[in-house]
Amino acid sequence: MNNLIAISTTFAAGICILGAVILFSHPERSRARMILGFIMLLWGLGYGFLAWKRLTDVAIVASRGIFSPFIIEFGNLFIIITMTYLIELIRPGWLSLSNLLKISAPMFGVMLLYHGILFLTGEEIENIYSIAELFANIAHFNVWFRLALILSSAAYLALFFYIIYHYGRKYREWCENNYADLGHMGLNWTKIYGFGVLLMSAIFYIAMSVTGLVPILIHLAIVCLFFSFVIVKGVFHKNPYPEDYFRETFDDAEAEALYVENEEKLHPEESILFSDNEKKLFASNIPQYKEAIVQWMEEKHPYRSSDFKLMDVTEIIPLNRTYLSRLFNEGFDSSFLEFVQHYRVEDGKRLLSETDLNVSEVAFRIGYRSSSVFHRAFVRATGFTPQKYRLTYGIKTEEEPR
Repeated sequence: MNNLIAISTTFAAGICILGAVILFSHPERSRARMILGFIMLLWGLGYGFLAWKRLTDVAIVASRGIFSPFIIEFGNLFIIITMTYLIELIRPGWLSLSNLLKISAPMFGVMLLYHGILFLTGEEIENIYSIAELFANIAHFNVWFRLALILSSAAYLALFFYIIYHYGRKYREWCENNYADLGHMGLNWTKIYGFGVLLMSAIFYIAMSVTGLVPILIHLAIVCLFFSFVIVKGVFHKNPYPEDYFRETFDDAEAEALYVENEEKLHPEESILFSDNEKKLFASNIPQYKEAIVQWMEEKHPYRSSDFKLMDVTEIIPLNRTYLSRLFNEGFDSSFLEFVQHYRVEDGKRLLSETDLNVSEVAFRIGYRSSSVFHRAFVRATGFTPQKYRLTYGIKTEEEPR
């Protein structure tokens, strides 16, 4: 069994180090990929060290008993480091060294408090070798405070899940207001990421509370599956925000205001909104802007490009990002994504009813990168699948399976 643990640990280290190499060598060296690469490198080195110790000293875990404070602290630190990747995805540019230290400060404070009190009282860390022994000594500060260390990691996990759900919604709103196709920008998979960290942590603490090796094997298997999944997502994920968009603040409104201010300083010729008077004219100009956009969409069909995005509208209306987004939200009562999907679906309905193109070709021609995304958008808009719509309203032909 010990040999199996050693082999599994080595395999987990290999996956993590390979993932780090892939991310570091990616042609688009984004901050998020570099941070994820660094996280995977740390995990790889950590498991590499454990594999080496397992091969040379099979009693590495048993020698410290269960719920060793050093192992708990080591695990907690890795939880924080691993979850910081999600912060970089949702708030790109904010995760500086100083902000990382701010996030970690409560954890280090709890650790220093524990070791400081032990030092001042002259106590040594007690090794606990069974659950019965743990409960027998639970009244000792030396023992019960270890549970506080574990609870502190649970608090961090709760914080990160809050960030995923609360700021993840704002992230999606921003994407829908700026892009016609979310593609690899979506964050639904980050819930799996968070759950994976939670599961690895839970199995890690279970493995610390028993003397058997099965929980360790389960933990290593989850680690291998988790990081294999994360490598793929990390390689293909695209950051929808401008680089370092949240460098100065975590708040959406403040970040947007700072971005607009900097853009107008750097490129004043690209925006017609300079003075307060001109800004006040925005609402009165909305009908003209709407007419120009509708005419452009119907005559030039820019939405047929799979890379169509909000800032492409500056081709006909030279407004900055903030005012363009407001134009669609206030003028058309929809996000940019919803507005473009309307034109794409209408174009798709025409092609389905007037041509014999298969669904994949229709999706490609109207700007979708995949027929499955087109299928979902079409069903939401019409209540029909593309195939059923064609059978009902268009040319009847044998359709290729979707």
